[in-house]
Amino acid sequence: GITKIAKINVKATFFVVGNNREMMRRIVDEGHSIAIHSVTHNYREIYASPEAYFTDLRQMQQNILDATGVKTTLLSFPGGSSNTVSRFNPGIMTTLTKSVKNNGYRYFDWNVDSNDWQGYNWTQLYNNVLKDACEF
Repeated sequence: GITKIAKINVKATFFVVGNNREMMRRIVDEGHSIAIHSVTHNYREIYASPEAYFTDLRQMQQNILDATGVKTTLLSFPGGSSNTVSRFNPGIMTTLTKSVKNNGYRYFDWNVDSNDWQGYNWTQLYNNVLKDACEF
């Protein structure tokens, strides 16, 4: 995604997963915003408890800081803030959405889903975005 965006000189916010230091540095070096998504993206692990969530969150924040020098407080919850993937732990998202705000973080959700996590090519991603955006 970042190469295509660079070609048309658009700035974006990238919510990153894992510890791809080269990718994180490139995001920041090219003037984009970088934000926290998750270290593992393993719902059962992340949403096991508030402590488990914050362990993942803080580790991802540290990964970004180590790679880029940026201490971001922007985040996106894996599965979104009103997800169903955490239903095995009732009430955790209500707790987490309040807790992240109280701890100085700002979270973002989406209303258009490109389904980029499925590995589609640019044409399919574009079509997915248009399909969702046109439903408004």
